[in-house]
Amino acid sequence: MFIKYLLIFSLIFTSIACAESKEVKCSKLKGIWNERCQDIELEKNIGKYWKEMKQFYFDLQVFVKNNDKKSLSKMMEYPFTLFYPSKDATEDDWPRKLEKIEIKDEEEFIKKYDFIFTKNLKWALKNQRYQDLLIFKNVLHLHYQYGDIVISKDCDFSKISHEECSVIKIFYINNDIVPLPQNN
Repeated sequence: MFIKYLLIFSLIFTSIACAESKEVKCSKLKGIWNERCQDIELEKNIGKYWKEMKQFYFDLQVFVKNNDKKSLSKMMEYPFTLFYPSKDATEDDWPRKLEKIEIKDEEEFIKKYDFIFTKNLKWALKNQRYQDLLIFKNVLHLHYQYGDIVISKDCDFSKISHEECSVIKIFYINNDIVPLPQNN
């Protein structure tokens, strides 16, 4: 009988201990940041479509890895601005010497794909961890050294609230990723 009560008590105690350990404690300053912490931050900033934003990011990585120009072209908000290093830029320049162009549609995107998604930008996307993405109010920001990609919701916010918007697009790319790591 004693063993039966001991067994029941240990099961109850174990389930309480497990429930307490599921509490998520996150702190970027203390280095306690993981995928669940990023999910919480994304949900707080993006709202109910945070899972779609997360999936959008993972799809972006896969499409870039596979050079899927057609699928990537559908992820863009047109026209979008592309910033790229000027021909005389060096890695030590500060401020950076950048040029910019507007990519007007899917057809132009596909034609300029290799110029937009440089070897360095592809490397940065491949090596970017989800939990290291920067999240600002309503924006997911992929950042690597000088280069970055900005992902946000895309709706007519005079007609729909940000919370109700489920359309997600890439608005901006800066492909100025320097230098490319030696072991790529």
